[in-house]
Amino acid sequence: MGVLVTGGTGFIGSVLVEHLLLNGVKGIVLLVRPETERSRYVRFQEAGVRVEPVVMHDQAATRRLFIDHDFETVYHIAAIRGSQPLPWEAYYAANVLSTECIAHEAIRQGSRLVYCSSVGVFGTIPQRLPADEGTPFRGDSAYHRSKVMAEERLRALVPQGLDVVILRPAITYGKGDYGFPYSLIKLVDSGLYVHCDRDLWVHMGDVQILADAFLRAAKAGVRSGSAYIIADRAPVSMRALIDSICYELRGRPYPRWKRLPGVVFDWACFTSGRVAKSERWKTRLQLISQSWYYDVGPAQRDLELELTSTIDRFRNVVEWYLGSTRGDRWRSPS
Repeated sequence: MGVLVTGGTGFIGSVLVEHLLLNGVKGIVLLVRPETERSRYVRFQEAGVRVEPVVMHDQAATRRLFIDHDFETVYHIAAIRGSQPLPWEAYYAANVLSTECIAHEAIRQGSRLVYCSSVGVFGTIPQRLPADEGTPFRGDSAYHRSKVMAEERLRALVPQGLDVVILRPAITYGKGDYGFPYSLIKLVDSGLYVHCDRDLWVHMGDVQILADAFLRAAKAGVRSGSAYIIADRAPVSMRALIDSICYELRGRPYPRWKRLPGVVFDWACFTSGRVAKSERWKTRLQLISQSWYYDVGPAQRDLELELTSTIDRFRNVVEWYLGSTRGDRWRSPS
């Protein structure tokens, strides 16, 4: 019996494949887009992973893949993420149709599907904090809307025999990722980060814990149809996090005078979303000016996760940043 991983050349997926290999899992198949550069997966090939180039929303190609291989577990991580300048049709094909297609094949083969969704199903800033299973879904961007639709389609297939567990990672951090956490470090390093005068609490997740959650979600004891939020043990004060980053970079806290009233951020969010129509900038401004945190109790209980402290583990990312080529390029001389 084999294991299928989609999105295994991305940040989260590659860490999961590394965990599978470290745990001695055999018969790993990595689904990649046909145009993916070999350099992104050659190390996995050398470790015995089989690579299959497939367009995921191509139903015929996906069916052939499942005919050629017998999968006990399918880890579906591949997606178009974030607020990219793409039409809705691209998000729908990549994130909804492909998920539905893989789910139907998992039903036919009797595979357990572990699906990587996102806390974004609750919106960039959830309507209720901490967000939990009862928090209303809010597709406030194309990416978030596509994840809401994908989850709805998966749940509709459970009565038809789909064996699925849904994981909703918070913003994930770790070595090698150039997403929001890296941008945060870069802003602090360059002195361009601006505090919001609100007392903010934010909730991210260590990618290593997320990979462990994937492995545990594949176990038979986890009930099909379950959905879990994956993040660190507790939210952290944004000011404490920024100070911690600055201590690692400069040996001192971040200047307190670099702050703006919350209403300025609110105006900037409105302007970027409604006037400039930039979902990316609106999202970034929301993330540094409003609180966002989640209930991780069910995941900690059912998946028996050993959750971590964000500030303690985030130091590893700052160390990686300092040693990286991109980090050297962006560091200021002071």
